[in-house]
Order: sequence, then C-alpha cells, then structure tokens
Amino acid sequence: MEEKMSTIETRLTTKVGEIKKDVESLEIEKRRSNIVIHGLKEGDDDLVKVKEILSQGLKMDSERHVSEIYRIGQRKDDKIRPVRVTLKSFEGKMEIIKRAKTTSHQI
Repeated sequence: MEEKMSTIETRLTTKVGEIKKDVESLEIEKRRSNIVIHGLKEGDDDLVKVKEILSQGLKMDSERHVSEIYRIGQRKDDKIRPVRVTLKSFEGKMEIIKRAKTTSHQI
C-alpha cells in the first residue's frame, strides 16, 4: 500500500513540475509582446498619448497593434511611472522597435 502511495506521489510531483514549466512558458510568451515606455508624463489619457506616438512619430496604425496600455507601479508624487504597452503580436513589437531606432527625431 505504501509503495502504491509513493508511486502516486511521484507521478503527481512530476505532473506538477510539468504544469509549472508550461505556465512559465505561457507567461514568457505573453510578456514577449510587451514594450515599456519610460518618461511619458502622467496625465489624463495614456492611451491617447501612446496612439499619438505610434501614429505620428512612427507612422504606424495603433489600432492594429495595441491591445492594452497601463502604468506600472504605484503612483508617487516625484516619480513618473513607466507605461507598459501590450501588443497584439510579437511582429508588431519588432516593427515598433525597428522604426523607433531609425527615427531621426525624438518621439
């Protein structure tokens, strides 16, 4: 009976380890499509600001690429929190990075 319980425990431990690896892989894949923008002053509407940067600064369609936008961290009076932009695809992220590097003026 103890031998059977030990076998079941070993199988469960193995299965839990596999599930943890799967969850980690999914989290990494999800974060892969994020970009973080620093120095964007906090104001009324971050979504409008980010869309403006993408459309006017990088000449990209923000509706096609942006999934979600939000500030990271707790609000403090003397600090500007970074903005995390979740994109719909990794390819969109790479295009944004490529265009940002080739832009000659500050966005």
